[in-house]
Amino acid sequence: MQSRILAATLFVLLSAGANAATLYVEKWGRTTAGCGSRNDPCSTINAAIAQPGFGTNARIRVGPGIYPESVFFTMDGVRLESMAGARVTMLRTPLAGDMVIHAQGDRVQIGRRGKGFTVTGATGNLSAGIRVEGYKPRVEGNIVYGNYYGIRAIGARAQVRYNEIYSNISYGLDCRHCDRGIIEFNEAINNSTGIGVSGIATRFQVRRNVSRDNLASGIEVAGSSTNQYTVKDNVVQYNGGGIGVNNADGAKFQGNLMGLNTHRGMRLDQSTFDKPATVRNNIAMGGPTETSHGFQLDTVGNLRFQGNSAVQNGGSGLSIGAFSTLNSLKGNNFYANGAWSPNFDCGISNASIVEPTVVQAFLGSPAGAAPGPDAQANDNDGHDTICGPQGYVLPGNAYIAKPRPYRANAAARL
Repeated sequence: MQSRILAATLFVLLSAGANAATLYVEKWGRTTAGCGSRNDPCSTINAAIAQPGFGTNARIRVGPGIYPESVFFTMDGVRLESMAGARVTMLRTPLAGDMVIHAQGDRVQIGRRGKGFTVTGATGNLSAGIRVEGYKPRVEGNIVYGNYYGIRAIGARAQVRYNEIYSNISYGLDCRHCDRGIIEFNEAINNSTGIGVSGIATRFQVRRNVSRDNLASGIEVAGSSTNQYTVKDNVVQYNGGGIGVNNADGAKFQGNLMGLNTHRGMRLDQSTFDKPATVRNNIAMGGPTETSHGFQLDTVGNLRFQGNSAVQNGGSGLSIGAFSTLNSLKGNNFYANGAWSPNFDCGISNASIVEPTVVQAFLGSPAGAAPGPDAQANDNDGHDTICGPQGYVLPGNAYIAKPRPYRANAAARL
């Protein structure tokens, strides 16, 4: 019986391999029927797609040059890659309203590390440089600029790695319904939003990316069905906002470095009422305006806030908004925040109507502490605010002349 199963499995694998063609594209090739071999390549990707050998699990290898075409296919398992890398292999759509690369199919791969494409020109409304739709799409090693969307990956277990994504009109990277997906080692620069995740998406990971100089947010997670995910070891700086989150039930935010973002380092909004979320060992520093809070919580519950550093932000180190609660607040550094604002001159500003129990415990003067005159000033809603000229001494948290050493942030070494 086992020998029959082994034979059947081998037959399926051999059949799949036999059906998987490798087609070649070179600028000096031709577009007529029969092209696509190594010695007789096609001159365009669309010509290769039109060949009888193109089908499930096909591989298209593209030589260096500029290819003015829009590529579209609907086939599973296709691998489209360059032979000499993204810096010498460009795809540019001749029509602004078209996608440059639009693939529909499961397990499709566009580029790979060192074998990707430069992709540009799709500036029409809602068009994209690369759009992949299906189960487990993979986009890797590409340079994507000058499009409306840079990369749009739509499907579970999407893998988007090692791409340079810059100067796109809307999102640099937009990952939708990417349940259990992985977004890592990308650079998103000078887009409207650097990296965005939305839709039905659980247990995905956004890690070790650099997102900077984006107009709105560096990293944005939104949608009522995003939960139990991880945002870890990213460098997010010089953006309009650092990391913005709309739903974070069971999520983990760890080891991120957020610096010099205009509005806030990290904002959690309408999140974490069912499964506890964790914000741990993150650094938010140098926000340049009076609303540049290091961390901002708006209508957030059931949150663990541990081991974070908020340093020299224009607003509060930690701003706790209305209806927000925490179940752990310890081991954090709050230093020299509120430099730009007499209204948010605080290590922690608390405007929560429900007065988080963990924050209530810090009201009053801890032993050895000498709070400033605003230490327990009432806010506009008449609730106590933990606030002082440069911060406030909290049990288990640090208010010291300079921040204590924190664990090295892996993203800073990218």
